[in-house]
Amino acid sequence: MHQFDLGFARVSRLETGIYEVVAAPAIEIDGAMSARFHRFLDEQLRSPCHLLIDKKHDYSLSLEAMRNAGDHPLVRGIAFLVYRNSTAKIVELQQRLMRNRAIPVASFRDRDLALEWLRDLALPLRNHQAS
Repeated sequence: MHQFDLGFARVSRLETGIYEVVAAPAIEIDGAMSARFHRFLDEQLRSPCHLLIDKKHDYSLSLEAMRNAGDHPLVRGIAFLVYRNSTAKIVELQQRLMRNRAIPVASFRDRDLALEWLRDLALPLRNHQAS
C-alpha cells in the first residue's frame, strides 16, 4: 500500500483510483493545508481519483477548507466515513458549502459500503484507463 504523509494528513492508496485521507487529530485544516493537498494531487497522483475521507479523528476545518473540499479537477467523488452523529452533521454542513457540487459526495457509517460506492463511481474511469 502506498502511503503519503502530508504532515496534517495521511493519504493511502487503497486500490486503483481510490485513496483514503485521514487527518491528524486535534488540528484545524485551513486554506493553506487545502492548497497543499491540491498540490499533492497534482504532483503525486496526477490522475483522476476518488477519496474516502475517514473522519475517525476529531479535527476542524476552516470555512475556506470546507469550500475547497472536492474542488480539484482530479477528484471525481468523495465518500465521508463518519462515526458519530455530531460528525455527520458537520459533514452535512461541509457538503452544502462545497463549491464543486458537480461531483458525487456521500456519507457512510460503514467502511465497506463507502468503498463499494466509490468502486461503482470509479468503474467507468477504470475501464477507460484499461483501454
